[in-house]
Amino acid sequence: MAVPASVAGNRLTSISRTKRYPLSTSAEILGIDLKTLRKTVRAHHMTPETDSNDGRVRLLTGEQVLELAKDVSEPQPNLVLSQAIEVVRAREEALAEREAHLSQREKALDERIDRMLQLFDKLASTLTARIEQQEARQ
Repeated sequence: MAVPASVAGNRLTSISRTKRYPLSTSAEILGIDLKTLRKTVRAHHMTPETDSNDGRVRLLTGEQVLELAKDVSEPQPNLVLSQAIEVVRAREEALAEREAHLSQREKALDERIDRMLQLFDKLASTLTARIEQQEARQ
């Protein structure tokens, strides 16, 4: 969720264009969560730099943070739409995989039921034959 422009504006006035900011700090400055920041960075085709002291930390320049701030304060309809389309496609794929899995399970269950019915028929005929044998002995 984006922070109101007045709050974000106050945070942005203290940003140095040349300084480098970790993604977590950049997200805090912009008032968004880290996952949203990463998506926004990708949407802008930006590549965060790697911190020379800690290879796990990714950095944005102040200039990049200010550029992202323009879009964060007012969500881009195309960005939101493309993200929604991605979510829908991912869910469609997941549902198709689930449907295929369920079809396989249904087929396996049908086969087990058929085997059980065959065994039941065999048991019924065996029991009928034994009953007839006992009745014949009496």
